[in-house]
Amino acid sequence: MEIVNIKLSALEPNTGQIPGLPMNPRQWTASDVDRIANSLQETPELFEARPLLVYPLDKKFIILGGNLRHEGAKRNKMKEAPCIVFPADTPIEKLKEIVIKDNGAFGAWDFDALANNWDDLPLADWGIPAPDVEAEVEKAMKDEEVAAKVPFSEVLGEEHNYVVLFFDNDVDWLQAQTLLGLEPVKAWPTKRSEENSGKFKRIGVGRVLNGPKAIEKIMAYKG
Repeated sequence: MEIVNIKLSALEPNTGQIPGLPMNPRQWTASDVDRIANSLQETPELFEARPLLVYPLDKKFIILGGNLRHEGAKRNKMKEAPCIVFPADTPIEKLKEIVIKDNGAFGAWDFDALANNWDDLPLADWGIPAPDVEAEVEKAMKDEEVAAKVPFSEVLGEEHNYVVLFFDNDVDWLQAQTLLGLEPVKAWPTKRSEENSGKFKRIGVGRVLNGPKAIEKIMAYKG
């Protein structure tokens, strides 16, 4: 299909103007608009590669896909936007399919890969969500075999009993790592940390251990 440039004044978001087609089931915030506006300025080539999907109606063009990009273009005071125009005789069921599939998301982010290979980029500014730390910790705690590898986190359940060991020098801390078998793990940011919000860290040292197993190692060391 041919890409054509259409004036923003002739474009309208899909609010249900097309008979039989509900409004787009997608929401966003002002910060989302700010991010997409910045993205369009930084990488305008992506707008050409992902034009708006529109449908002609009463001398206007209704946006089926790309409403957020349209908002970003308006924020940037652009005059025109690249569009693909679907024929006026396109069936409503096909328009519904286009709206849902274009606004849907298949697959999931590999946060391991992001944290270890892509952390030098402003991922949060580019719309990549931060991992759900509480869900990751809860999932790990349910598995007895990986309980000793839960990443260091402020997320600790009130129903858990735990002891905090404090080390004020690197020598003692390194000895504790060896004694307790502390291994490198993913270091997630937490929701309670303002300065880490939306950022990814590479690797930390696991500090949430299975209590009985840690005591066994301590006792074996003393023996």
